[in-house]
Amino acid sequence: MAETQTQMLTAAAVANLFGLTASRIAQLSSDGVLQPQKVKGSRGRLYPLEDTVRRYIAHLRDQAASKGDAKERLIEANLYKTELQGRKLETEIALREGRVHSAEDVERVWNDIMNAFRMKLLSAPQVLTAQLVEIVGKERRQEIDNLLHNEIRAIMGLLTEYSAEEFYSRNRDYLEVEMNNEAGEEDEEAGV
Repeated sequence: MAETQTQMLTAAAVANLFGLTASRIAQLSSDGVLQPQKVKGSRGRLYPLEDTVRRYIAHLRDQAASKGDAKERLIEANLYKTELQGRKLETEIALREGRVHSAEDVERVWNDIMNAFRMKLLSAPQVLTAQLVEIVGKERRQEIDNLLHNEIRAIMGLLTEYSAEEFYSRNRDYLEVEMNNEAGEEDEEAGV
């Protein structure tokens, strides 16, 4: 049985076959897509015809697949962007309609409420002490005043134990948020 000899092509012949330039063939070779071979008696490297055609077709298929993947990723990214824009618009509308409030507005209102509550609580010992002194006598005025002040300050201390992390963990409607402990520590040091 006679062996069939593989037909070998120069870079220029391969370029002509594929409709490419010789420099593009050189680039495909350096990228490992095409594999020229050193052949005795020839000045440069030559390309085996069947192997070169097979490799180039595989390369084109890979490119087409990756372009399809890239197109699919672009479509997904655009969909995600559109969804985010829709959510942003919904939030803006909800803010304008008063169905939701910005965190800054809620904080400002609750600070006002808590300050008014604090002032009322702190004034309670004076009012209650005067009333209790009439019941138990003036000699126990300081004792009553101290008891009331201490109890009210303990109650107010409960209000300072608020933790955003605890709030988020109890409400599954919120996205998970990483709290910056360092910022919180800085606030505590600053007396905020």
